[in-house]
Amino acid sequence: MTDTEKEVKLTKLLQGYIEKGDDKVKTDEVFRDENFRIVMYRSEGESDYQDTGRVMCFDCKKLLSGRDGSHLRRHSKTWCKKKRKMVDEGMENMDTNVLEVKTRKIDGRSFNHLSSMAMRKLVLDVSNSLSGGYGEAALNQLPCRNTIQKISENMAQSLISKLFNYLTRYVGNKLHLIIDYGKLVTHYLSVYGSFVDENFTLHVVPLSFIPSFEGKSGYDTAKLIKHRLEEYGWTQEQIEACYVTADGGLSNIGNYFHSYVRCVSHSQLPPEVIDMLARLEDVITISKKIAGYVRGNSTLCHSLPRLPTLPCDTRWLNGVHCLKDVMELMDFIEKNIQLFSPKGRERVRRLGMEDEKLAHSILLVFSPLMQYNEVFQNQKKITLNLVLPAYKHLDNRFKQFLDNDFSGVDIDTIDKEYVQAMSESGRLAIKHYYAEFTDLHYGAVLLSPYTKKMSNFDATEKSRAKHFIMNQLPKDPSPMPISPAPTQTDGIDVLYALFRDTPSSSVHNNDELERYLNEHVDSTANETLESYWRRKKSEFPTLHEVASRLFSVVASEAVCESCFSTAAHLLDKRRTRLQYSKAELVVMGCQLASKFPEWVDELSQ
Repeated sequence: MTDTEKEVKLTKLLQGYIEKGDDKVKTDEVFRDENFRIVMYRSEGESDYQDTGRVMCFDCKKLLSGRDGSHLRRHSKTWCKKKRKMVDEGMENMDTNVLEVKTRKIDGRSFNHLSSMAMRKLVLDVSNSLSGGYGEAALNQLPCRNTIQKISENMAQSLISKLFNYLTRYVGNKLHLIIDYGKLVTHYLSVYGSFVDENFTLHVVPLSFIPSFEGKSGYDTAKLIKHRLEEYGWTQEQIEACYVTADGGLSNIGNYFHSYVRCVSHSQLPPEVIDMLARLEDVITISKKIAGYVRGNSTLCHSLPRLPTLPCDTRWLNGVHCLKDVMELMDFIEKNIQLFSPKGRERVRRLGMEDEKLAHSILLVFSPLMQYNEVFQNQKKITLNLVLPAYKHLDNRFKQFLDNDFSGVDIDTIDKEYVQAMSESGRLAIKHYYAEFTDLHYGAVLLSPYTKKMSNFDATEKSRAKHFIMNQLPKDPSPMPISPAPTQTDGIDVLYALFRDTPSSSVHNNDELERYLNEHVDSTANETLESYWRRKKSEFPTLHEVASRLFSVVASEAVCESCFSTAAHLLDKRRTRLQYSKAELVVMGCQLASKFPEWVDELSQ
């Protein structure tokens, strides 16, 4: 055996002892470089440790030669797996304000960067310490940029005033709130209002874009909302009468308003559940990286019939959209595989071959959620009545997979074990979030003509829905029906009364809820919920009023995020010193101008 072979053999032996934690090897003493430890070895039967001429990397535990040279520095900078992993994770978790060219997180505090008097005086003191002579005139000329064009400011203020005058008839009755804190634009609270008008059409309008420099607790949030809406003339009673739709982070907001409505868009399957299935999460991550590379390569974009979804880390369902698009475009991507880097080619090959069944399994389970997510985030129509039925349908679908019922599914294209694992996880999530929904959601199902029988719900849930609607109806007793004049009866009438097997109704004939529930509805009719209640306004006037209040509540707070997109577009680096009150005017004015262009025309005349 040569000396080199002996050295290699000893290195492997020592490496094995280190991995096992054997006391034959000691690595306590620090080498010249603090990232490495001197390796000492004690043979069998000996008491003293001997220097082996080797050092161990403190991070990855790899053995290297202890001789002088640049190999230790190269290992620390390039080859150490532990350090490389930490760098990769750091790049993935890097705050987006570092990558300022492509995307930039905007902090609401920056909009008032030089507007405060304390900050302006500080700048003046610094200037006077350098050259002197600066006074009140210089103070007023500091470039704080706390204003916008006067015509834009006046237009925004006029639009906001017109909006709140328009909402006066709905405040305290049908108008409810939708709230969300920003992720792209931080330290701002987006507040929207939703209501159903006299024509039974749902409207969602921006109410405020509030700077929120303090905490995000339920108390702080309620305080911000009440203070701002009181400035617009709302009373505290009118504000507290609102339902508030929000995500799980503000679940205690209901303590300060009429009730809290759990946002459905954040309640399908949380990232924590997906983390239990690391392999599937890895498939989704690979698809997002492929989608990002495709969109960043102009040559590749020209060769595709359409672009895949833009990857986004703040929405976990975005990864499923990326996976769906990449799999649909896989044939075109593979034809242009030469445009990818070596690592990108490996990802495409893995997704198209090794993980193809896993990809199809993910899409099989999550395809309904993508459709539901689109419906519940688009608040152009009433969707509150669809929340609980959607959860019931998902639960039944998952249970079907767990019972090995894959009817209508090509078994050869999926992995049954992974489908069942996702289904089990999905049922756990559904059970958890289903319990958070309130009587409001059950009442919405009852007041939808196509789900009023609640055939998929148990007796307790049906009773809960009916009890909620009855409590919403006026407490005044219905007028007694006029009794018909007594008529002379013969023997056959007596027999009919004796043998009748249909119990007489214990409610009055004009009880709207009973008449509504007993009314036959053609399930094949292509009539929307809005059209139904428009048509029934004169037949069920009291119930119509209850339905309009109930369906004024929206199922998701996703619409609030449009304010943050508008802010990110308008409040760019050229306006980072814009005073936050003016920033609110800019965002609100643009939102209202887009939603009500006819108002802009009226105010321009």
